[in-house]
Amino acid sequence: MIARLYQTVFFRDRLFFFALAAAFLFHIALWAIVVRIWMFLKEGGETYIALHSRVFYGVDFIGEPYLIFGIPIVGLATIVVNCMLARKAFGVSRFLMGALSGMSAITQIFLIMVAFLVFQLNLY
Repeated sequence: MIARLYQTVFFRDRLFFFALAAAFLFHIALWAIVVRIWMFLKEGGETYIALHSRVFYGVDFIGEPYLIFGIPIVGLATIVVNCMLARKAFGVSRFLMGALSGMSAITQIFLIMVAFLVFQLNLY
């Protein structure tokens, strides 16, 4: 099935293929980072962690450590939705297809930064 899917013109486009490959590589790195953060927090015996903080008010959302797995789930949903939209835009505009698939990779980079910031928030 994957070989048949790759034979379509949509996946033969180099711009889309490399952007999607980069998005998946960043997503795998995101999962590795989040799992390591979760293991670190569980080793410390944390029952609740800070998940969101504001500069003026401080921590305003706390939860159990497993809630940090929502970060890579949002990243996977972003990849899937952008891939479906890029496939619809393939016949209309190659630029739009490239922008959507490129934004998937950029979103994964931002989510990696979010994971690091949540980790840093819980160090103190």
